Amino acid sequence: MRDDLVAKENLDPDLLMWDIRRTVSECKAPVPGRFVTQFQFSGVPVNRRRYWLLFEQDDVDLCIKDPGFEPNLYVSSHIKDMVTVWLGHAPLDKALRDDKITLDGDSADVKKFRDWFSLSCFAPAARAAMGS
Repeated sequence: MRDDLVAKENLDPDLLMWDIRRTVSECKAPVPGRFVTQFQFSGVPVNRRRYWLLFEQDDVDLCIKDPGFEPNLYVSSHIKDMVTVWLGHAPLDKALRDDKITLDGDSADVKKFRDWFSLSCFAPAARAAMGS
């Protein structure tokens, strides 16, 4: 893993969330109707800790302010842990097992997270370089 990619000065939650939103925009919503996922990051300034993905039909919006709908799913992690997984430097399943990323919501919604959460387009190269 290239440590410079996850150095504190390179951990940008706005960029991370925009990329996450971009990759899920091609997916269908996790459920019919509205579905809201709130991401909360530690290790960043207070005003950059919370983001919401708002799924409606075949569209997904990234919100930097509370959209006013109760979240169906909460995703919490340190920003470095989410970036490490996002870049493919650590497996999502291991991060979930080790509580580096926590998911809170209805069990069906938690299971669907893996269906719509996609990794960075660079993740396959990172995994290949690590030999996994």
